[in-house]
Amino acid sequence: MRTMKNQQGSTSVLIILLMIVLMAFGVAALTTAYAGLRLTQRNSVFVQDDYELEGKAVAIQYDLLTLLDEHRLETLNAVGAEDPMFYDYLYSEILNDIYTYAEKSSQLEMVGFEEDLFLSNLSGGERIGTFHYQVASDVKEDKLFKVELDVHLPDADGNLGLGELLVVNRWQLSTGSVGEVDEDIFFEDPFGNPFEEEGDFFEEDMEENLDEDNDPFN
Repeated sequence: MRTMKNQQGSTSVLIILLMIVLMAFGVAALTTAYAGLRLTQRNSVFVQDDYELEGKAVAIQYDLLTLLDEHRLETLNAVGAEDPMFYDYLYSEILNDIYTYAEKSSQLEMVGFEEDLFLSNLSGGERIGTFHYQVASDVKEDKLFKVELDVHLPDADGNLGLGELLVVNRWQLSTGSVGEVDEDIFFEDPFGNPFEEEGDFFEEDMEENLDEDNDPFN
């Protein structure tokens, strides 16, 4: 009888230990699953933010495209395509409005426009300058979407497409402080334009362009 009681006692202890081990594994599994869920939710927020930033960058690009086309039509109605000064008038109006747009765009964290100097005999398709801008994230403080566009003069007939009027040199999501990028994610150019070589020229150029002494917007 004593032996049977000892065996029963040992069995009970083993069952209790086994239940404790199973509970521990269960708690660990639940903790891991919860941590995975939190991480997935967090990643989902950041991925969504990435594409929202790209959407803002595309919206600004289409604003510029609309600006170019509207001035083409206005100049066409005002002086006509046969006027020898057509492209000079068009260039002047576009240049003025690009700077005005940059000043009024609250979405832009940083903006600049570099004119191509010493242009002569203007014609449709000619590059008139390079437009830089950054769009800041509402979710992560140091996340920026950086864009650099070569701006080309529309032709009188409106035959040039978006990819010919606004040629993308940089279309980039960056995380890290301005001037010190930790990680870059290059999105596919939505208009099929080839990218130039990667580099850190954006921060340097923007700082120079926005220097108080050289700021074209002041």
